[in-house]
Amino acid sequence: MLNYPYLLEKYKKIEAPGPFIPIAGAVLAIAAAMYGIKTVLRNGWSGTHNVKKYRVIPTPPGSVLFFGHKLLLGDIPAHKIAEWHKELGPILKVKMGNEDWIYVADAGMAYELFTLEDSLTSNSLHFMCGDAIYGGEEGRTAFGHDDAKWKDIRSVMLQFLSPSSFRRSYATLQEEAQKTVDLLIKKTRQHGSVDPLSFIRFNSINIILKTSLGQQGAKSLHDPLYRCLMNRDGVYLQYTTIRKPWSWMSHLHRLFSRETSPMNALYAPLQRVIQRARKSDTDNVVKRLDLLKEEYVIDEHNIAAITGELLVAGMDALSSATAWTLAILCHHPDVQQNLAREIDSFIIKHYRFPTFDDLPELPYYNTLLKECLRFRPPVYFGIPRKASKDVVCRNYLIPKGSTIVGNIHAISHDNYVVQDPEKFLPERFQYDSRTLHAGAYEGSEAHYAFGWKKRICPGISLAEAQIFNIVTKVMSRCTIEPAIASNGQDEYPNLDDGRSVGATVVPGPFKLRFVERSDRTIV
Repeated sequence: MLNYPYLLEKYKKIEAPGPFIPIAGAVLAIAAAMYGIKTVLRNGWSGTHNVKKYRVIPTPPGSVLFFGHKLLLGDIPAHKIAEWHKELGPILKVKMGNEDWIYVADAGMAYELFTLEDSLTSNSLHFMCGDAIYGGEEGRTAFGHDDAKWKDIRSVMLQFLSPSSFRRSYATLQEEAQKTVDLLIKKTRQHGSVDPLSFIRFNSINIILKTSLGQQGAKSLHDPLYRCLMNRDGVYLQYTTIRKPWSWMSHLHRLFSRETSPMNALYAPLQRVIQRARKSDTDNVVKRLDLLKEEYVIDEHNIAAITGELLVAGMDALSSATAWTLAILCHHPDVQQNLAREIDSFIIKHYRFPTFDDLPELPYYNTLLKECLRFRPPVYFGIPRKASKDVVCRNYLIPKGSTIVGNIHAISHDNYVVQDPEKFLPERFQYDSRTLHAGAYEGSEAHYAFGWKKRICPGISLAEAQIFNIVTKVMSRCTIEPAIASNGQDEYPNLDDGRSVGATVVPGPFKLRFVERSDRTIV
């Protein structure tokens, strides 16, 4: 028998308090009855598969009617999912409300599902920022949906963010990276140490605004646009993903309360960004989307959703990957020394600073970045996908309509693919000279931080280039050293403290010292 007071108490922790709560018990009772009827009907009329011949996908205990396992996931669901994987194996079925979510933590299975079976597992869910701006159950995510309209929009993004396209922005990328490194050194001198994450995020927003949206970007950390994005980005991504399995409750809650959707607060500044992009003298994403408006009936909410997703997803992923890289390097002065030596050799040979096109001449950096992204990937999970048809993988039946999620952290630490996965060893990638973009598109079984093959993140090349610029400029001038605590002890970043920010994971609060090298080649 369901314990409704307990469920209500749990629900209060998820939904903000308001006049809606007193009616929730009655609504829950009605919903439970409806859910029971739906389950019976669905089980009675399910497909023609003989399920007895398939292996059973294990399900964790503790699922309750209507809510499923949602109440057990806590503030960071990835931690609970990881526990269940350890107990039950590499594939799990988790009940998210009345939906089945299949979590995969095996690199081989993920490769089969998202690469070999990508035509059956490529439908994306509608819970990213497009859903929150657009409103309603059928709000579209900007990237990845499988109909013609969204394929063409994705093509615009892929074309605009491709390696050949963003080469025109190399000077801008270098300039923004230089500003960021100068600030990190300056703040270290002024305060003894610096939290690099804010400056990395600022850098990320500016390169997206300048390279993709045709405008100058934010002027400082106090710029209204930057502050708005920082106050809203993690909120609205979590807002939509948490509420989706019981979206009808959220609609009732908003009806009976005065709560304002975080995305409503972001819509106005996004409109200002869009209008500036239209007035810009340079080609940009908004202008490209405007060309598709009549053919695909794209409205301003769609364009705001795509712009918001580009800004926020880009900022989160890029800043997370860069922050983890700097935090990891702080723990490995020997790796810093090897990397600095490689960069210095290039500068002495060519009388200039390296650009991303020079990556083949910096093989140690290439292996280092891949190992950083494997060791601490910027996301816990890949973008959830829906199975468009029944899928059989290693004799597990994944029914049509199931949501499939790759557990990126678990896959990156799969003992069957990576030897000693808990050790940081850049040399493990020494024979892989590909860029991240090439490796992801070719379906590397050891590297999923930016997605799978045809479903890779559209901004992967831009992210790879800007991480390159920041890390190489830092290492050509500085050593990255731990902050010094009040007791005089070195205070290293805690690499086991990951914090969820929207769809990404960043290191817990940490500070570093960027100390200029006395033997630097560039003064």
